[in-house]
Amino acid sequence: MSRLPAPYGDCVPDGKTSDYIYSSYEYSVEGCYRSCFQQLVLKECRCGDPRFPVPENARHCDAADPVAS
Repeated sequence: MSRLPAPYGDCVPDGKTSDYIYSSYEYSVEGCYRSCFQQLVLKECRCGDPRFPVPENARHCDAADPVAS
């Protein structure tokens, strides 16, 4: 078994990545998975999943608006 490369395999057990969205909390692999997911949503939709934090320069997607602007 081997780890997949980015964006699937940058979650490590011992440190935060630069895209980690839970900066106020201790690093966790689950937080890293969520951060990777949120970064993908931000890239594809230009807004973030409202269930997770977004970086300061981003906004959450509006669930009532089916098309992101």
